[in-house]
Amino acid sequence: MHFTQLETFCAVAKVNSFSKAAKLLHLSQPTISSHIQYLENHYNILLFNRSNQGVTLTEAGKIVYEYAQKILKIQDDMERHLAIMAEVENHMLTVGASSAVGNHLMPCSIWKFNETFANSKIKLIVANSQEILEHVYENNIELGLIDGPIRGSPSDIFVKEIIEDKMVIIAPAKEPWVDLDVISISELIKLPFIIRETGSGVRNNFKAVLDKLSLKFSDFQNTTEMGSMDAIKTAVELGLGLSVIPLKAVEKEVRRGVLTALELKEDKMVYYCKMIYKKQNSKSKIAKRFIHFLASPGTHSYC
Repeated sequence: MHFTQLETFCAVAKVNSFSKAAKLLHLSQPTISSHIQYLENHYNILLFNRSNQGVTLTEAGKIVYEYAQKILKIQDDMERHLAIMAEVENHMLTVGASSAVGNHLMPCSIWKFNETFANSKIKLIVANSQEILEHVYENNIELGLIDGPIRGSPSDIFVKEIIEDKMVIIAPAKEPWVDLDVISISELIKLPFIIRETGSGVRNNFKAVLDKLSLKFSDFQNTTEMGSMDAIKTAVELGLGLSVIPLKAVEKEVRRGVLTALELKEDKMVYYCKMIYKKQNSKSKIAKRFIHFLASPGTHSYC
């Protein structure tokens, strides 16, 4: 069965847009297009009418949408019943997540998982990306979710990219920042700058951006290191400096008008949240179900 493609198809049909569906499912627009193209090739029929205003279902698309909703509901019901039979509630799953992922993805993702598997027990540990990777290596946790790059290619660790996000430069929502959309790296390195601690995924992702620009943290004229995103956001709001942070982690503050998010002129600063676990370790039933849940499109909610 083509559950992933059907889930994508239903999302596009609901919002009448490939780009809106991509944001909803946290997938790239080319991935959305490939899923729809797969279904159209498989059934050998056009499912959407395309136009500059968006997409609408064809008559064939309306039929597929009606059945796809039924199929996906049956799948959910089946997994719910299987979970009861498997007694997944008898095992506690310990999940480790980096700060950005743990504070802005996992709470709602766990809540949505518990809606389907009501008796599941999940313990969430939040630390920086390097600490979570070490916990996985040392078998302290079954599953990790990190937002930083992984050095080398560890043969004993399974790595899957599950969510695409981007980082932004944050500034106080006041002059001169409030009316700006972008900032250049040459401007940024002259300003007070606040960065996460060593081992943080945000720090490592930003270091990769600086490497592409042939720069180092020592090129900044004034830097401060903080080990908490909340502390960084407060410091920036108070005007103590600018910083770099995942967009999802600052959306509430931007909507409330206390912080401004700026694009870096030289780079889009896109990165991926990665799911990691030991290949050779046997997985508990709840771990297998949670891994499948996280790997499926449309299951992630930020809060």
